[in-house]
This record gives sequence, C-alpha cells and structure tokens, in this order.
Amino acid sequence: MIDTMTTSYQLTKVGYDFLFTRINNLSIELSGQKLYRDRCDKNAYVTYALKELGYQEIKLRHVKFVNYRAIEIRVRPKLVIEKDNYYELIYPNEIEQFRKAFNDYMSEFYLPDLLKWNVKRIDYAIDLNISQDLIPIYMLLFKKSNIPYFALSNSITQKYMDSSTNLYLYSNNITINYYDRYRTLFNKQLENKKDWIDIEVVRNKLRLEVQNKNCKGQVIEYLNIDNYKKAIQTNYDLVIGSGDYYLLNESLDIIKKSITNLRKSIILRDFIKQIDKVGGVWKAKEKFVQGYVDKEREKRLKAFSNTLNKVRRIGINPVSLPEQCGLVKLSNLKLQINERISELERELVNLNDSMTSICEVL
Repeated sequence: MIDTMTTSYQLTKVGYDFLFTRINNLSIELSGQKLYRDRCDKNAYVTYALKELGYQEIKLRHVKFVNYRAIEIRVRPKLVIEKDNYYELIYPNEIEQFRKAFNDYMSEFYLPDLLKWNVKRIDYAIDLNISQDLIPIYMLLFKKSNIPYFALSNSITQKYMDSSTNLYLYSNNITINYYDRYRTLFNKQLENKKDWIDIEVVRNKLRLEVQNKNCKGQVIEYLNIDNYKKAIQTNYDLVIGSGDYYLLNESLDIIKKSITNLRKSIILRDFIKQIDKVGGVWKAKEKFVQGYVDKEREKRLKAFSNTLNKVRRIGINPVSLPEQCGLVKLSNLKLQINERISELERELVNLNDSMTSICEVL
C-alpha cells in the first residue's frame, strides 16, 4: 500500500517550455500564484496549486550544466481517486483506477502513461488496527528497540526522539516512521490553529511507514508486492524484531523455564536485565561496544546481535514492559503485519487478468 510517491519524467526543451507556460497559467488560475523558484531546490520551479486534487507538489526542473529538464510530481494516489481522503492508503484493487485518473489528467499536458514515469521516492505503509489506549505504549517500547546506528547518529532522528507520537528514524536513503495517526493529526490541528476537521477515521490506527528515497527505475518496478513486503517486514524486523512484550520478571521466568542450560539461561537473563536497566536495546548495545574499535567492535556487535536473536527466538522481545503500563503482556505486531500482507496477496490473486498483465500491483 502506498501513501505518497514522487515521480519524474524527462523532457525536451520544447516540452519543458510548453509545460512551463501551461502549468504556470494553471497555477495562477487555481491559486493566484505563478510558478516560483524553490528556495531549497535552486534548479526547480514549484507549485502547490493542485494539492487538493492529490498532486501535492509539481516541479519543473532544469539543470543547465547537464542540459537536463524534467517534470516531477509528488502525488498522493488515494486523494487522486477519492476527494478529500487524506487519511487512507491506496489498496491493490485501486491501483489501476489511480493509473487511469493520472493518465487522464496528464494527457491534457501531453504527458505519457504513469508506468513510463520514473520513481524518485515512494512511501510504502501499512495501517494496523490497535486500541488507541495501547498505541502510546507501543511507541514507548519502539523507542527502546534496536535502532540502527545509521539512523540513530542522524541529527533529524535525534530531534524527534522525545516525541510521544512517533518513532522517526531518518537517513539519506530511507526513513522509517512509525506513528500514532490520531494523536499526530490532533496535535497538528492544535499547532496550525485552523478549522477543525473530523479525524475520527484514524482513531485506533498505528501506521508503519517506510520512505524509500533516491529511487531509480520506472513506476511499474515499484508497484510490486515483493518490494512492498520487503520494505515493511525487513525494516520492522531490523528495528523491532519478534517476540511479545512482558514485564521483566515475567521474561526472566520464561527464560528460566525455557533454557535448561544454566550458563545460557544466566547470559540471556542478564542480557535483558541490562537492557531494562539502561533503558533500551540501542543504549545497551552502545554500552556493550564502548571502548572497542575496528574488528573488535565488529565482534562485539555480532555477539550482541546473536544474543538478541536468541532472546527473540524464545518468543520474548528484549524490551520489557514498564510496570506503570498496567499490563503483564503485550503482543508483538509482527503477526498482524504478516496477516495484513497476506490479505493483500489474496486480493491480488482475485484481480482480473487484464489488470495483472499490466503490472504486479500492490
């Protein structure tokens, strides 16, 4: 399922000049503002005049020193096919409807079929149905998980580490964003102080989103269930991993009963006690490799990872539930993620042959 996608199509000089005039006039007509040079992107002129139609941002790019011209569109597919639907993702059986709507609109500018465009960025996502009261607990636990160093070391990641509504792990090529849909929108409305809109539709929704940036290849290559599965499942396993959440003492009891080898049992129990003591997996990992460099550091990281996976294989997530949560156990979301993806795969099987012959859609 897709939230947003940024597509591009290379233009000739004639095509660029034609589109600049047409889109500039359209921007003035719809917003009263002409195309203007993007302050953060000096090679591009931009308009947001069509955002209510789902075309969130349209850029005309001209890089003079390489003689490159292109149109780029950041599009929200669900909004293209359903007016005012800013909240939901596009589903497999709606991809062809989106493609047709996109093509119909872009044909007015003599632009080609969506499938011939290239992808610069695509945001894969999945919405899980979780009791609203439990979502803040999941967010608290996620922040104590195995956050990779490439994201943890980034200043943008650190900027949002104290947020109670999301886990935002930023890097240049990929960003993982897990967030409370309802509270995020509620806080945004408070901050913007605009007219309130009904956001009840996203209550009890936890979104897991993987933003793939610097993509290369045509749209058809990214509308693929295997790419979607890999993005969602691999990154969830990387950060959160398997195993249900328990109170620390419960986890210790489970390990003691499950592992008959006394030495292994002590190692695993000490491992999760240390994680609980320092406040999370990534903090414990930092402490475990502190003072080590190069090959010795790599050995320590590998040893830490091996122990982490041993705990998970028992069915325990190494992050313990805080006692103030009032819970003894909280289920891992991995099963719900896999079940939802299986539903999407079954949905694909039921699509008619003419649609699946076009591309393996999400």
